[in-house]
Amino acid sequence: MNKTVFFISFLLLILSSYCGNKISPKGKTITEQIEVAEKAEQQPAKAEKEVEEKKQSLPEEIIFDRYCNARYAYCISYPSQILIPQGESDNGDGQFFLSDDQKQKLSVWGEMNIFDESLKEKMETVKSEIENIKSEINETYFVIKGTKGDKEYYRLTMIIPDGFVSFVLEYTENKEILFAPIIEEMKKSFKQSK
Repeated sequence: MNKTVFFISFLLLILSSYCGNKISPKGKTITEQIEVAEKAEQQPAKAEKEVEEKKQSLPEEIIFDRYCNARYAYCISYPSQILIPQGESDNGDGQFFLSDDQKQKLSVWGEMNIFDESLKEKMETVKSEIENIKSEINETYFVIKGTKGDKEYYRLTMIIPDGFVSFVLEYTENKEILFAPIIEEMKKSFKQSK
């Protein structure tokens, strides 16, 4: 790719000396166009460097604890040094987990299927609250990714006899690199315990 930029720069240099560095139809001199092309060439490298710097700021090892719910008989692993349990709800259906700054939130709960909804119907109901949706569904669960307000949103809902169990992770956009592997671990660990 650098050879291409060099070649184009060389051709433009020859043209600029021949044309007296005249203004192009875009309103920029040939030299300015070369500078713009070189900057555009450097942008992917800059973005890769920023991603690498963010990855280096991640904890070396993410430690997971396990939360199990007796009422709906499900368990999930959560990153214990990032999300702090807030205590099980009064009716025993689940729990909230918050980060120290309270900007990252995990909600885990079970619910009865009182409206006798299919998994697809449940997914469609949830989608109305989310923007920029990407979703997937199979026989046992659905996943919805998107945004809700100023947060990234990830939900997995699994069908169980007579109900559903779900987890929702909401996090700030700048934490996406941190939460991608966490979501994968939580997804693998989210199971009925019976």
